Amino acid sequence: MAFESKSARALRRPPPSRSSSSSYSSRASSSSSSSSSPPCKHPPLVSSKWDLILAGFSPATRLQYDGAHQRFRDWVSSKSSCPFPPPLRVLDCLLSDYLFDLYSRGIGKGEANSALFGTIMYYPHLKHSLPLSRAVLRGYSSLKMSTPHPPMPRTVCISLAFWLAVNKKFSVAVAVLLSFDCYLRIGECIALLKDDIAFPDDTRLGLARSDRVHINIRAAKTGVLQGVEVRDPQIKALVRLWYDTTPGPRLFPFSESVYRKWYNRGCKALKVAHYTPHSLRHGGATKDYLDGVEIADISVRGRWRSVKTTTRYIQQGPQLMMLNKVPQFVASSGELIASRLVPALVLAAAG
Repeated sequence: MAFESKSARALRRPPPSRSSSSSYSSRASSSSSSSSSPPCKHPPLVSSKWDLILAGFSPATRLQYDGAHQRFRDWVSSKSSCPFPPPLRVLDCLLSDYLFDLYSRGIGKGEANSALFGTIMYYPHLKHSLPLSRAVLRGYSSLKMSTPHPPMPRTVCISLAFWLAVNKKFSVAVAVLLSFDCYLRIGECIALLKDDIAFPDDTRLGLARSDRVHINIRAAKTGVLQGVEVRDPQIKALVRLWYDTTPGPRLFPFSESVYRKWYNRGCKALKVAHYTPHSLRHGGATKDYLDGVEIADISVRGRWRSVKTTTRYIQQGPQLMMLNKVPQFVASSGELIASRLVPALVLAAAG
């Protein structure tokens, strides 16, 4: 039938296997290791166009979409014995029913969004199809209003870093402060290598006779080979201190799960559990906005795609901060430690 002409033919083509989203990199590494020729700058070898399609998504997005799409397929299997994928119009009806089921069970709209776009990831020809499912998702988003996590004030960030230092997690304390100052996403922070830091004596950027510290972000959410400079002189000193004392190639030799565990423990101990690791990025940007920094400068520093996105993001910050109370002892401690941040953290870690 006409409505099945292109998209239905695409649906009949099986999607790539669930392992192919990571297999192309392993195939490339194995092929390069088996060769005796010197490494070149050519892109990794791929075996099919599906490898290229999936390479357009970040690993975290692939994992998220793949899981949501598989849960949708499992739901379809529990409701019907028909093979997957069904004809386009049937698929649209099934997906819209699944989104309604998620809504009725109180599942957040993130899962619904991932189910739709995960299906499109595996069937790219449907990018401009599925009108019923898209309409359901719009209503889902309107009724399931998300509650953004508030930006973290600088005083809370400093108190949290001090608590971490007291509890022998000096490396996590430095990561928290650096994330606040440089608007780092958690993945960007954890992935930093020591080679990604350029101090004033680094000849690669010619920073001699200056106090600039530059950070190279190899893979950010909005692209590769981005960067940001550390602004706070005390954070520069802390990063240099940690850089000189930690062994190995990684700046922060711990996993994201370890980072989250200690971050959440510290927030809970300080009675500010409503803050998440992303509150550091939002908090640093909001602080600069309140200090009078131009939004265009904040946008470049935060590596957002557009000033319009940054404006919407930043303008929510002060209002979200006002909706959440900060214990007086946390704010006072942060103010007291701020002026002597480096020696305070060093003494706390050594105590």
